Amino acid sequence: MQRFEVRADAAYYTRVKVAKKSQRQWHGGEEGIARMRRLLESGAHDVFLFNGVSPDALPAALKQDLLARVARRIGWMSQHGERLALPLEGEGVATCPATGVRYQLHHDTLSLLED
Repeated sequence: MQRFEVRADAAYYTRVKVAKKSQRQWHGGEEGIARMRRLLESGAHDVFLFNGVSPDALPAALKQDLLARVARRIGWMSQHGERLALPLEGEGVATCPATGVRYQLHHDTLSLLED
């Protein structure tokens, strides 16, 4: 069994009552939005989970930043979850350090190499 070191932070989007009306907002209002901004800008996290919350709930600038991070490719991973030593674009061959399985990058497509 593999052990992972996990550091978690959270910002909550929740239902609150304002003037007898129920509405959804970031917990803490502007302070909650500022916390979400700090989490996104910190670069300390590899994963963001929006459980039942659309990115549309974020202020426009934060939504744009989040979607830009998701769209940005930072590397290639093996099926085992190991980062492969390959360029972001172009051609190359790499071996998964955990399993020894070889991969080929060709025209921005990653494939398993048959031995």
